Amino acid sequence: MAEPFPGGITRPQDWLDGLVPKLPNLTADAIKFEVLTVLRDFFKIGKTWRDWIGPITLHPDQVIYSTEQSDFKADLVDILQGYRVSDKLPLRIVDRQQIGADANLFDPGVAQFITQTPEGLAQIWPPPPEGTQESVRLFVTMMPVDLCVPDWIKVQHFDDIVAGTLARWMLVPGPNYNYQLGNWYQRRYRAARDNAVQRTIASGTNLPERAAGRPIVFGSQNRISSRTVW
Repeated sequence: MAEPFPGGITRPQDWLDGLVPKLPNLTADAIKFEVLTVLRDFFKIGKTWRDWIGPITLHPDQVIYSTEQSDFKADLVDILQGYRVSDKLPLRIVDRQQIGADANLFDPGVAQFITQTPEGLAQIWPPPPEGTQESVRLFVTMMPVDLCVPDWIKVQHFDDIVAGTLARWMLVPGPNYNYQLGNWYQRRYRAARDNAVQRTIASGTNLPERAAGRPIVFGSQNRISSRTVW
């Protein structure tokens, strides 16, 4: 079986190599927790981890879908676009944050749409008629749930993630507290995250679908709880 990521997968030790010398008073587990917190913040706001997933097979008696694709795991951030596989017809995207989570979307006459539930699942309405076969593909943004991430994340954003992690430890009371240096790292991290947002906006969402997307498994978006110093 081919590697799901041609560039390989970054392992937790790769992050530690850049941080342990600068945070000698911390355990590896403590550092890894903050690295993951920063990774999730960076990709939740920057939305630079984007790919096509699916096809997701639709069922007449189902409107809520998870998207288990492989053993690799990531959390859904946003659904950017989607289409029906049979006729390439785009799906209408509904943002629940704009219309309200309790809005009545289920008018029988409405065109097929997709929205994201508060639990981070895909909701597709209306379901296909009985006896028909239909599937969809979705273009989504995601964030990691652990430190085993595609190598391109380390290649493109290693210094950014290290800066964010150092800022978190240096801006809280403790043996690593250093307001001046921590503030410098925080500004560097924020600038990198803001640049990522701007690049994402500039590139748009109408990207051509790749022949081989990265495999994803969506899980709960509430896996990580952490303090905030941004």
